[in-house]
Amino acid sequence: MQAAFHTSIHKYLVNGEQHWANASDPSIPEALAPAVAGIESLNSFPRKAMNKFLGTYSEETKQMTSTQPSYTFSCGNGQTCYGIVPYDFAAIYDVQALWNAGINGTGQTIAIVGRTNINQSDPNTFWSLFGLSVPANKLTVTLNGPDPGINGDEGEADIDVQWSGAVAPQALINFVTSQSTNTTDGVDLSAIYIVENNLASVMSESYGACELGIGTSGNQFYYSMWGQAAAQGISVFVSSGDNMSAGCDDPNGPANFGLNVNGLASTPFNAAVGGTDFNQYNKWSSYWNSSNSTTTHQSAKDTFQRLPGMIRAPTRSP
Repeated sequence: MQAAFHTSIHKYLVNGEQHWANASDPSIPEALAPAVAGIESLNSFPRKAMNKFLGTYSEETKQMTSTQPSYTFSCGNGQTCYGIVPYDFAAIYDVQALWNAGINGTGQTIAIVGRTNINQSDPNTFWSLFGLSVPANKLTVTLNGPDPGINGDEGEADIDVQWSGAVAPQALINFVTSQSTNTTDGVDLSAIYIVENNLASVMSESYGACELGIGTSGNQFYYSMWGQAAAQGISVFVSSGDNMSAGCDDPNGPANFGLNVNGLASTPFNAAVGGTDFNQYNKWSSYWNSSNSTTTHQSAKDTFQRLPGMIRAPTRSP
């Protein structure tokens, strides 16, 4: 390893988990530079899903203890939180106007990056629950290699599939999933598969790792891959995560590692998508109806996006 890549492999204990990784950025002979963009991975640190569970989810059982969504719930400190459903999203971000104009994803395919399998009935249940009309063959699951099975990433995969399909109800969704290997994260394998096979006009990835953590080679890998996607006409969307510019740090603690955003989302060839804030505190009646629609469960007022804005509002279902 030292002779080939000029680095050594060490064991590391991080947050109680044991991993192995290269101790410094690997390098390759200059003669190979025209053919090799970089070494994608020499470690066992996985990409992190960019989601956070709310409501009655149990970390011990990995399940929601209630099967019914909570549309309005207490956030603590006397604050009220409103769970965003697809028609709420359409009202807040003026998507309804696009739907009315026939811009609803017709003729488009969205490829979703994953490393778990999913219960394929869940997305259809989600779309039906909120009154969305979707094509009968809307969802395809593509296995890139061995089936990784349903694992701890199912929650992220469900969110990504369901919400992309909700905002673009007539688009087709191709969920591509790969099993991680000892040297390469399944997330990266799925992304490579989508780009190499030119699978869709749009792709979405909701995983992250900070720029410092993935190193020079890792950053070069995403720069090259998203650059290839852009050249092929693929629009790449990557979740920026909640850590903002302190991407290497715990969002609930102090920043210790300086300015490091999500390296997967920091190239000029992708769109980095983050959260949105609304100034709705103690102004609930200005933004929200007192009851939900019986068909779509919308409670956000249609004038929401025209009202002045800035408190954190969720862009995902509870």
